[in-house]
Amino acid sequence: MMTTKLSNVKCFIMAISKEQKLLDLIRTVIFCHYRILGLGNQLDAMSGEVPVWNILKSIINQPLTVPDLAKERGVSRQYIQKFVNSLVADGLVEKVHNEQHKRSYLIKATNRGADTFRQMNEDFLDAVTPLVKTLDKKEMELADNTLKQLTESIAGFESL
Repeated sequence: MMTTKLSNVKCFIMAISKEQKLLDLIRTVIFCHYRILGLGNQLDAMSGEVPVWNILKSIINQPLTVPDLAKERGVSRQYIQKFVNSLVADGLVEKVHNEQHKRSYLIKATNRGADTFRQMNEDFLDAVTPLVKTLDKKEMELADNTLKQLTESIAGFESL
């Protein structure tokens, strides 16, 4: 009987520990997010361009709809629509007919958008090169996979 109670307490502590680790991970991601934004703000060439790069990266190889872009980011369709409208006005993206949906256009990078993306990507790669020296490639892959799983889990939780 004593072993069962001790075993139950041990399992409870392990469950709390796993949940606490997840909270620690989320907190670290939040802090990392702000550091990345700070890095972007420190680099004049990138200031304010991170959202542009992010949208262009999503559509550089395959056009997506505004709802797809919004879902991918966990933000409202209206928020993305306003941003896409400014990218259209700047000539970086264009709306193209979507055969699968009459009212939801596909958002596609223009030639100018593709060139802008390539230049921005080179600038970002130059900026992160010093960071690469401090990180192990396998650890980065593990962290990337873990964050992708967390993102999918959160997306699944949000749809409940």
